[in-house]
Amino acid sequence: MITIQAGYAIVVDDEPANRDFLDRLLQTASFKVTSVGTGAEALRAARVVPELALALVDQELPDATGLEIIAQLRKENPETLLVMATMHDERNLIDEAFAAGVDVFLVKPHGFMELYRRLQEVDSNTSLLRRLIIDQYGPRPYRGVPATIPAAPVKAPEASTQAPTQAPLPKRTPAKTAILPEISPKEPLQGRTSVEVPNNVGSVKDDSKGGRIDLVDNPSKVNKLIPGKDAK
Repeated sequence: MITIQAGYAIVVDDEPANRDFLDRLLQTASFKVTSVGTGAEALRAARVVPELALALVDQELPDATGLEIIAQLRKENPETLLVMATMHDERNLIDEAFAAGVDVFLVKPHGFMELYRRLQEVDSNTSLLRRLIIDQYGPRPYRGVPATIPAAPVKAPEASTQAPTQAPLPKRTPAKTAILPEISPKEPLQGRTSVEVPNNVGSVKDDSKGGRIDLVDNPSKVNKLIPGKDAK
């Protein structure tokens, strides 16, 4: 079991000022500290210390990313407390860091003093320093990748096996043919002419001398010439 207090620690940062600050901070927390500036140096240092208790790794290194170094350190040191420090507070990076084996995701420069306080409070019980995010909002537990709600499947319309029903065509009503009232003579048209006309037409005025029949009392008053065969 790893003992945090008075254990061995590695600081990995390519900025000398940052390395110096973190070196002194961890020494104040009773760690035996080795500070390096590259990922390769960090892996070599981790292999020579008797028991690595803590590794604080910057994300941006000259020869590798902090994620790559964290993944290798986790593979070789299953119980070591691994802290990744970065200026980037991004959700994707946080998820990738914890997937690689990070215990504490620390956003610079806000999280250093909170980390220091917690390092002084723990010894063999490192639960306060596992799956933890420390940023400008303070410490909070990492709860994993947010679950996504799957979209409801869109059901395709079922193909109909029946032939489409065609709406019946409207019945065509044949046009009505106007039928004129039949006017039939009672006797041959000789001399005087007598014509029987339907009641709705009107009365008849006979003027056989001129061969003329006038339909009177009819709103449209019709005149028709009927030549008489024996008219004199």
